[in-house]
Parts: sequence; C-alpha cells; structure tokens
Amino acid sequence: MPLLQAVTAAYDAAVAHATKCGTCWPDMHIAEMCADGQREALASLDHADGEPQCAHVAWEVTSEHHNELGTWTKSRRCSDCDEPLSTLVKPEPHWPENNSGLARIRRTVREGCRTARHFKPVESAGEPGPMGWTFATGRAQWTRYGAVMADGRALGLHLTRIDVQHQVLNEDAKCV
Repeated sequence: MPLLQAVTAAYDAAVAHATKCGTCWPDMHIAEMCADGQREALASLDHADGEPQCAHVAWEVTSEHHNELGTWTKSRRCSDCDEPLSTLVKPEPHWPENNSGLARIRRTVREGCRTARHFKPVESAGEPGPMGWTFATGRAQWTRYGAVMADGRALGLHLTRIDVQHQVLNEDAKCV
C-alpha cells in the first residue's frame, strides 16, 4: 500500500477508535493511544481494501551461475517489493566479468575438477596477458597443483605450484 494510503487508513482507524474511547482523543499520536487504539490503528494496515499487488515490473539479478546446458541461470528479485522472482535462463551472463578469460577458465576446470581453487595467472614479461592459470586441488598433504593454458589446454597435476608454472612457461615457449 502506498505510504499516503497507509497513513490515511491508520489515521481514520485511530479517529474512529478515539470517538468511542474515553482515554484517547482524535489528535493523539498512535504511540500515545491506549493499547486497543494502537491495535485498531495498526490493524487497519493489514486489512486495507483494494491493496494493490506489486506488478514486479522492475527486477534485478541477484546471482547467476553457468549451468550444465552451457547457458546462464539467473536468480532475481523485484526492485519494488524485494520479493524473490522465478529464475531466468539466458545464453549470456548478466555481469560481463563472468565471461572474462579467468571466469571461463575456472568454469572449464571446475567441470572436470570440482575442488579446484586458488587460481593464479602465469605471466611473462612482454606478454599482453596471462599465458595460463595455475590452480590448487585437494587439501593439506594431498594438495596438488594443475594448470590450464590460455587456449584452454589442461596440463597435468604437480606437487608444487612452481613446477606447474614452469610447465606453463615451457608449453608457451613450444608454441612460439
């Protein structure tokens, strides 16, 4: 209910109560009214006739993820009433950074290795961008390090990140 209608409904209920109550008077603040007057004034907000439902015309994406179909599932909510809305499936991400090189590499790696984490670029002087990315998988003494080249080729797992970084540099040198 719009604010002006809410105020009018509460005021009308408060005045109606005040005319029949010996404690309250019509120009009192709701907080100063007796408990019954406060209850009646506030109850009028719950039972307002013709309260319009939100049309959910304006909405915003709250989160998105790349799904198994290769499209994007987007969670959204109404911008006016904050009610969650049904999800949308679209071919492109809502946020451009979700389609960046690193985001694509993360998605590709996580399709084959769900525990992949700590992605770091492998860069070389004079190169316009990363030649590849290393990542960790496993925990504690079982941690292994892998890499994916910028073109999407996956490299094997190693015991240390420095070993896999050297492999990325060697693979890049082979391509020259």
